[in-house]
Amino acid sequence: MVEHRVDQGLAGLDDPARGQERLATLVSGMREARRYGEIVRMAELAREMASVLELLMQDEAHGPAEVEGVLAEAKGRFLTDPSWPDRLIAATDLLCSRSAE
Repeated sequence: MVEHRVDQGLAGLDDPARGQERLATLVSGMREARRYGEIVRMAELAREMASVLELLMQDEAHGPAEVEGVLAEAKGRFLTDPSWPDRLIAATDLLCSRSAE
């Protein structure tokens, strides 16, 4: 079911402005999920964010390694690392600050 929602969320992201809007929505949702302790939801959003970033950066090398690394952890054992949610929020803050430049 998550994959279906991700596919729907990625439709039409060939326009960078739409991709940036989608990232902003995902970051907002991630912060809300963190506020309510919804770690699994954070991982779902992180996986979708990684997909959006991949589409947006097709012509570029990669995004910031620290962001990519934390997002990649959403596919693994994120529940066993109590520091992951805070590191994920820090990574999204870094991503937001770099996109504002």
